[in-house]
Amino acid sequence: MEGDGMTKTVLLLSGLWAIQSAIAGTLDFTVFAAAPNPVGISYYQPGNQLLVSEHYPNGLPFNFYAFNFDGTSAQYSNASNLIDEVHLAAVQPGNPGGFVTGDIYSTGNSGLDKVASGGGTVTVPWTTLPGVSGQIRGNPAFDDTGIYSGDMFVATTGGQIYQVTSGGSATLFKLLPTYLDSVLVVPDDPIYGPLAGKILAGGDSSTTLYALNADGSYTTYDFKVGIEGLNLIPADEDFYAVNFSGQNIVKADASDFVGFENSILLTNEQSGFYRLYFNGTAVVLDAFTLGVGSPAISDIEGTTFAPNGSVPEPGTFVLLAAGLCGLAVRHARRSRRSSSMTWRGQRAPA
Repeated sequence: MEGDGMTKTVLLLSGLWAIQSAIAGTLDFTVFAAAPNPVGISYYQPGNQLLVSEHYPNGLPFNFYAFNFDGTSAQYSNASNLIDEVHLAAVQPGNPGGFVTGDIYSTGNSGLDKVASGGGTVTVPWTTLPGVSGQIRGNPAFDDTGIYSGDMFVATTGGQIYQVTSGGSATLFKLLPTYLDSVLVVPDDPIYGPLAGKILAGGDSSTTLYALNADGSYTTYDFKVGIEGLNLIPADEDFYAVNFSGQNIVKADASDFVGFENSILLTNEQSGFYRLYFNGTAVVLDAFTLGVGSPAISDIEGTTFAPNGSVPEPGTFVLLAAGLCGLAVRHARRSRRSSSMTWRGQRAPA
């Protein structure tokens, strides 16, 4: 059970109660696939694959590779020599801001690069960020709620958060007094409590989590944990993390997150994974422990959730339908035969 027998540290921050250091549960990680100098990762819905940026820091020979769920991989596009930490995000279906499903946006030194769905068209840069300070860090975050017009948000080590439209227009949303590594748009759902509808941002060199309103005002929380990544925890999806020190991608099954849906997974680059949620009274941060058989994990970079298991090919559904029809016909024939035999059997004694 969550936090049973554990002492909790209570912090009063910006007028809101926050609780830290209970135990959420156990994540049993396995090595999903090896990857040379990986950094970014995102689920690519059109191909039902994971896209990973490799070959940090020079991006040679190529930057992006597509991984099937059996762990095999292949070069995804001709994008090459995109340097430094290349984080990425693929557009998911239903974005209300006009971003095209499957298009990939990745972080450059002063702007964003784009790889069109399918990997054929690479635009470097796709857009620049006016007045950018420092480097762009963390996966770009899309507003899939419509609260922020379906736009994309990116964070920089200079404390800047930019809002970017599907047309490539970038404006400074907020300048924060801290190094940033991650940004996330939270659904406007009461289950998230005071975090609902907010833009969350944080960095691994600071323990302050910022929860920003649409007007740029914000509340801060300090759980004494640096913030490398932020992900919404969905139902029935596996979790993948770039384990840079192990030169691989690690995976935790969806079953490890049952009961934690509608929470936020906070990742610390060195110390691991935490569940961030609202318990009805306070914003709470609970730590996940790693299962006994988990590989060594540190220097965590990109993180993502992806559907639990492979999505069947269209032909699979056709074969399944044909098989079910065949079974129905066979059952009907057996039923008629059984009725006929019963009738004959009833008349035979006479």
